[in-house]
Amino acid sequence: MPSITTSLVTKSVPRLRVHIIGLGSIGSFAAHAVSEIPNGPLVTLLLHQRSSPNLPLHLTTPQTKNSTVTEEIERLIVCVKTTQAVSALRPLVPCLSHASNILFLQNGSGMIEEVNKHLFPDPLSRPNYLIGVISHGVTLNSPFNITRIQLEKLAVNAFCNLICALNDAQNKFLFTVPEMRRAILTEISEIVLSLPKLKDVPGLKERFSVGRLEQTVHGIIENTANTTCSMVWGLRSERETEIYFINGSWSRMDRMLGVRTPVNDELVEKILERTELRTDLNNPIHSPS
Repeated sequence: MPSITTSLVTKSVPRLRVHIIGLGSIGSFAAHAVSEIPNGPLVTLLLHQRSSPNLPLHLTTPQTKNSTVTEEIERLIVCVKTTQAVSALRPLVPCLSHASNILFLQNGSGMIEEVNKHLFPDPLSRPNYLIGVISHGVTLNSPFNITRIQLEKLAVNAFCNLICALNDAQNKFLFTVPEMRRAILTEISEIVLSLPKLKDVPGLKERFSVGRLEQTVHGIIENTANTTCSMVWGLRSERETEIYFINGSWSRMDRMLGVRTPVNDELVEKILERTELRTDLNNPIHSPS
């Protein structure tokens, strides 16, 4: 009896691809984050200028004379400055459709209105839009070389947002309360230096010393003196603020570590009183330890 051989043919599933345009600090961070996903999407970097860094990523330069992008773009992350959004996206319009998804990672607002006006006036054919928020502070040291800071950004927001909100003030008001700044940052420094998962991080004591945190905060205040932070607007409109996710994060860490943060906790209470959340037993800030 003849033998029968059955062969199984397995088809490999094509990997998704994400295009990223704008390779400053945020674009580099986005490219790194996507590339780190296990078995995640392939990454195509869309550059303004020709570049050949030694990176395991596919590089494309759509705005140079001798190169074009012809493939359909299904997922695009836009990391250029808001003022450059229209010009950066214009060469990509033929590759974008109503089935495309565009994620804008930019400071400011109004870019979508500009993109619609100049590039996608027809609502039926324009792509789907998403707007993202970066949880890290990211500094571009050199092309494709970035430093990511998350706890420093959380520390800055814990002081700046809270104090400005309680005083209904722009950021420049923060120059008038140096004692409060030192008190809050001292508590934050103690928390960070007590985190077990950071105990072996080189240079941690210097990086999160009170003096170093004060320098970081001071530099940000100088650059944003006339800015009104989101928590101020939240209190003015009697909306729930981000207090739970900013200062509340430090409150939760202090309970976990047994580090006391009375200044931070008292100021959190004041914000919650103003937003009528103080008696909300479902708020983890107030849940029994």
